[in-house]
Amino acid sequence: MCDSVATPLVGPPAATVYNKQTAVRTANNEKLKMQTNYRYMLAVQTDLGNDSYGITSLDFAIAKDGTLAFLDDNREEVELPLEVGRVKPVEYTLHFDGVSYLAVDTSNPIILQSQFTMQAWVYPSGDNTQSEMYVFGADCGTEEKDFPPFVSVFNRLQVTVGFGNGELLLTTWTEDNVLTADAWNNIAVFFDNGKYTIYINGDEVALSPDGDSFEGALPTDTPFSCIGGHLSCNENIQSDFIGEIDEVRIWQGVQYDDVKTYLYKEIKENEITENLLGYWRLDEGNGATAFNLSSYENRNAALNGPQWVASSAPVAP
Repeated sequence: MCDSVATPLVGPPAATVYNKQTAVRTANNEKLKMQTNYRYMLAVQTDLGNDSYGITSLDFAIAKDGTLAFLDDNREEVELPLEVGRVKPVEYTLHFDGVSYLAVDTSNPIILQSQFTMQAWVYPSGDNTQSEMYVFGADCGTEEKDFPPFVSVFNRLQVTVGFGNGELLLTTWTEDNVLTADAWNNIAVFFDNGKYTIYINGDEVALSPDGDSFEGALPTDTPFSCIGGHLSCNENIQSDFIGEIDEVRIWQGVQYDDVKTYLYKEIKENEITENLLGYWRLDEGNGATAFNLSSYENRNAALNGPQWVASSAPVAP
């Protein structure tokens, strides 16, 4: 008898029922015919160790009475216990409904200046009818000319970025539709001494030639304070995010390497540097606080309406 080794499972399994045609012989063994079998498959990500992950699947036949079918040597149905390993607790994220947001503590303010990087995974709802949804935003009542650096989803599938310079609001946006509705998209925004660059899922995308020039421009000292929207005090103007947001990060400096290194994985505690100004993993799963995991204190975020849900974001622990 072989010893079994339990493999840790990462997150909840995915399941599907499908049919499969197989060739079988007739009772008198004269000829082959095609028979349709209904099957049930479970698939789950597994932790192989050393930051390596795989997929494990279990594939069962479905009996005529709807139960999972296992047959012994005498072709009799029996119960078959299966040990599939230890299941890791589910990962979570936050669902925003268009009127909810996260309020970031500003007692130790994040003030972005000549070089910064902003990154988040977003899952914009395909049912959204709003013209603009803010991922990184500002407090209600902030005048546009004083906006801190922001990132929004514009016209459902484009990305807009910008900030106020104390005199007016400067903006630019992606030239094309770059997001996919009802799917996870990684947005990474870099500002480097008057120039914006946007990456979607790790690749640079073109910006519109009609956007404002940021040459010589700097943001005001208004602190970053909002995740998920809340830019308008007018109840008739909704600009809060609809969908899910996960793995929110802000760095000082232009961090191309870090964005690519941690595109599909969490930043571990021993990998956090002082350049990471704010890091909200958004996987608490309960409670009214989203904790900041950077090395800076007093930057947690209070929930104002978003709901904890199981996350399907493609981010490994």
